[in-house]
Amino acid sequence: MIDEILSFNRDFVARKAYEPFVTDKYPSKKLAVLTCMDTRLTELLPQALGLRNGDAKIIRNAGGGVLFEADSAIRSLLVAIYELGVEEVMVVHHSGCGACHMSYAEFKPHFLERGIPEEVLAAWEKWGIAEWLEGFHDTEASVRRTVEAVRSHSLMPKDIVVRGFIIDSVTGALTEVDCPENGCRCGCGGEHEEGCGCGGHDGEACGCGGGEGHHCHHGEGEECHHGDSEGGHCHHGGGCRRHGAQAAARVDAMSWAFDRVSVAIRPYLGGADDPAARAEARKALEPFQDEIAALDYYQRSGLWQQDYEADEAGRLPADIRRSVLSQDGLYNLLEEIGFVSKTN
Repeated sequence: MIDEILSFNRDFVARKAYEPFVTDKYPSKKLAVLTCMDTRLTELLPQALGLRNGDAKIIRNAGGGVLFEADSAIRSLLVAIYELGVEEVMVVHHSGCGACHMSYAEFKPHFLERGIPEEVLAAWEKWGIAEWLEGFHDTEASVRRTVEAVRSHSLMPKDIVVRGFIIDSVTGALTEVDCPENGCRCGCGGEHEEGCGCGGHDGEACGCGGGEGHHCHHGEGEECHHGDSEGGHCHHGGGCRRHGAQAAARVDAMSWAFDRVSVAIRPYLGGADDPAARAEARKALEPFQDEIAALDYYQRSGLWQQDYEADEAGRLPADIRRSVLSQDGLYNLLEEIGFVSKTN
C-alpha cells in the first residue's frame, strides 16, 4: 500500500494538484480541534465543521482525550496557542468510538500473539499500562473530563475558550456537551458570589464546592494554580475543583515518570559501591533525565507533600495512577539515583 501511495504522490505533484491547498502554518480561524483518529472522521469532521485547509489545527489521538498533564495532546495545544495564535479549542468526541470500551485485558492477548515477550509486558504493567490503555465508558463524561483537563492545565492561558462536543459518526451532526465551568476558570460552574479572586471573573464569587459562601483567599491555605497572581494560594482545601483536577493530573504524570525511572534503575539497586555498576546505572538512566529532573523538583518544591496529604484525606480520584505517593518511595529513588551518579 505504501508503494501505491508513493506512486500516487509523484503524480499528484506532477499535476500540481496541490495548488488549491497552498496556505501557511497559522490557522486562519484561530481554532484548534482535539478529536479522535477514527477513520470515519478523516473527511467527515472537517466537512461537517466547514473547515478548509489552513483554517484550524486538528489534533487526533485514540479517543480524542487527555490522559495526563504532559500528554502529547496538551503539548500540541500549547504549541497551537502560544506559537500559532489559536484562541478557541473544540474537544470533539464521536458516537460509536472504539476507545469507549478499550482495555488492557483485551490488548494483552494480541501483544502476546504478535511476539511481545511476557517479561516486557510485566515491566509495562509495573509502569501502569492498564491505566494507560484503559478507555472511557461514558462519552459525555469523557468530553467533560477532557475539557476540564485542558481548561485547568497549569500552562493554559485563562482567556482560551474550550468547549466540548460529540459528533455523529454517520451524519456529522454536532451536539454540545454541557461542561460545568461554562468558560469560567475557577470551576465554579457559573454560581458566583461576591469575593472570588480566582482570576476567571473579577469581583464575582467562587462556587467551587468548598462550601456555601466559601471564597478564594489568596495568600492563605493551600497552593492555588488559578493563575491570577504569582505565589497565590487557595483557601478552598479539597473542595477546589480546579486545584483537585490539577493535583490529579500532576500525580498521574509524576507516577508515570516515577515508574519508568524505577524500572530503569531496578537492576542496579545495591550496586552503589561498585564503580562499574554505577557506570552501567548512569547509562541506563540517560534517557530519563527529564523525568528525574521533574521528580526532583516535585519533591523539593513541596508539591509531593501537598499531594500526599490530599490523597491521604481522600481528595484525589480513586482511579488515577499514584505510585509516586508511596511513602518514602520517591525519596529512596532520588537517593539511589544520587548514589549511582557518583563518578568516583
